[in-house]
Amino acid sequence: MLPAKEFMRNLRRLKQILPAFFLILQILFSFAPLGTLIPTVRAQELDPQPIQVQSQLKLDNYSGDFAVYYVVDGEIVAHQGTSVDKLELLLASVSDEDVIEHQPERLVLKTVDKNFYLLSGGIDKSYQDENLELSNDDKNYLYNDWQIDEQEASTTWTVREDVTYRFPLNEQVQLRFNHLPSESGVLTI
Repeated sequence: MLPAKEFMRNLRRLKQILPAFFLILQILFSFAPLGTLIPTVRAQELDPQPIQVQSQLKLDNYSGDFAVYYVVDGEIVAHQGTSVDKLELLLASVSDEDVIEHQPERLVLKTVDKNFYLLSGGIDKSYQDENLELSNDDKNYLYNDWQIDEQEASTTWTVREDVTYRFPLNEQVQLRFNHLPSESGVLTI
């Protein structure tokens, strides 16, 4: 039998590593706890698999490698792994016992045979591609999130170099910055 001090030390050590262990298991097996009821969205382009997005991403009947990209506080967050039978992924930041759920407006889901551009309300676009890496087109899609107020629109995130911004009220208006000052802000048109 362990002395009380050693037992308490082992218990504290277990308490420190247990959240990291569960996070690793969650990522490796693409397991996410069932949190809320999430409306199902169906792809319109030859994809019978329902995709669900909110603070969780679910893709029924999918086995294989995947990559998920979205923006939080102006930075791209990436989740990559392998799914067996069904893809379930919690979109969140986890630190010790704290979980901050992410609810991105735009999301890029890449699977071995098909990629999806997702909006919070459903599938925006899907296309064939085997590459799971984030492309320039994917970055353009993620950063082209706008807030619209009558005839004026502003980007949700601080502008970035080498991203083509398409004005949502007139798709023919496009801007691309090759060089920006260190202190740049949002774009308002």
